[in-house]
Amino acid sequence: MPLNFFDWYLCDSENNYNLAIEKNIPIIAQAPLKGGLLKDCAQEAYNFITSLRGVDSILCGNTRIESLELTKNYIENPIQTDFNYIEYIKNYQKNNFINCIGCNKCSQICPNHIPIYTFIQMYNRALVDSISFKDYCLLKTSIGEPINLCSDCGKCKDICPFGTDFIKIFHDKIFELRV
Repeated sequence: MPLNFFDWYLCDSENNYNLAIEKNIPIIAQAPLKGGLLKDCAQEAYNFITSLRGVDSILCGNTRIESLELTKNYIENPIQTDFNYIEYIKNYQKNNFINCIGCNKCSQICPNHIPIYTFIQMYNRALVDSISFKDYCLLKTSIGEPINLCSDCGKCKDICPFGTDFIKIFHDKIFELRV
């Protein structure tokens, strides 16, 4: 399961983790650094994973021996850190992130073929990762501002499991991250 302190709140990994513990299912932690998003706080990320009981293995995705040795060092030599950072992430997400489970129904139903799901995912990543911000800006430059493409039909809101008002989000959030 994806298991890192970022997804703990954003993707509700905590509930998946608790269910696995309750059912005595072995846990293989995947994406401890969230695809590099948490690379600047790697020690904290690995401390978090190794502090969870029931985690049998960690899939860290290292492609170079140097990265693997660094990961091994993080795991074998944890340092004391203040997990207030997790509370910071939780508050940051609550105030800025757009809830999305990735079903992509919003994009599939859009009569204007706006890749709503892609905008939402890239927007969320752009808030915390400078490389993703550049990718997000490129997406907006190549496709156009979603608010200018949207016909305000509301079909996306009707099909969204969260009932997310994408039109409002396009105005209030996505539109404000300018190229």
